Amino acid sequence: MKKLLACFLAFTAVITMAFAPKRVNDPVQILDPDTVALVNDKDIRYERSDAQPQIYLQTQQGLKLKAHKHVTGNRIYIMVGIKGSRANVKVFRGSGVKKWLSQEKCDQMVVSQSSQLKPKNEKDFNQSLRKIVQGLATLVEDHYGIGHDNSSLGKQQVNKMLHPHRTSLPFALGVGIVVFGLFWFARNRKLDLDK
Repeated sequence: MKKLLACFLAFTAVITMAFAPKRVNDPVQILDPDTVALVNDKDIRYERSDAQPQIYLQTQQGLKLKAHKHVTGNRIYIMVGIKGSRANVKVFRGSGVKKWLSQEKCDQMVVSQSSQLKPKNEKDFNQSLRKIVQGLATLVEDHYGIGHDNSSLGKQQVNKMLHPHRTSLPFALGVGIVVFGLFWFARNRKLDLDK
């Protein structure tokens, strides 16, 4: 009986994986298996929720990106254009997602990873794409009340992606204080030498 149950579970797993939704379209062949698995795993989890949000990842030749014709409902499309050593990444949202996820947030997530989105280094490129997918997935999970998994990001990581330049303000203030201190020290020293 145990063998029969084990065979049935194995058969069910194979069938489920064989008919898993194809959310990744990679004609450029730059995506690694981890990136593909991340998108597919997230979407399989989301199919069990009531809202059934969906994340798609698609690559194409050329940097000019257009909204996919199936960007409707609760779908999020991450489009990646590749031309030589340059890449363009854009997030398109369906009408159900636009209500709560602004284009500005999507763009900030891409900007936060832009320094590593260079196709010539495929490892860093895929790692940055996964970070974008993870950030968007975390926002989706928070909005729809879907439980986080191991690949979800924490609130602090998402906030850092949404506001990548917040750390530069304290740094700029620190530099300003040091410059002011040096100026004040030099001025006072000059006055002491004049006496």
